[in-house]
Amino acid sequence: MKALDIVILAAGKGTRMKSSLPKVMMPIAGKPILSHIIAAAKTLDPRDIVVVVGPDSDMLREEFVNERITFVEQTERKGTGH
Repeated sequence: MKALDIVILAAGKGTRMKSSLPKVMMPIAGKPILSHIIAAAKTLDPRDIVVVVGPDSDMLREEFVNERITFVEQTERKGTGH
């Protein structure tokens, strides 16, 4: 029985990145950081991949609309590690 679920924390604002893009949307090798993370997670053949996003996550949701992932919104963000 497959029992692995993966949770990816992607609700950070990326303030220290000094960019208008959310941190996980910053490109590395031509793809958003989150693309690389999701690809690595898929290699583990999880039952579900859950991505925790902030309330301003429209860009993220649109970019990954065709991925088999579940988005969960973290409405209150109190900073690093919250």
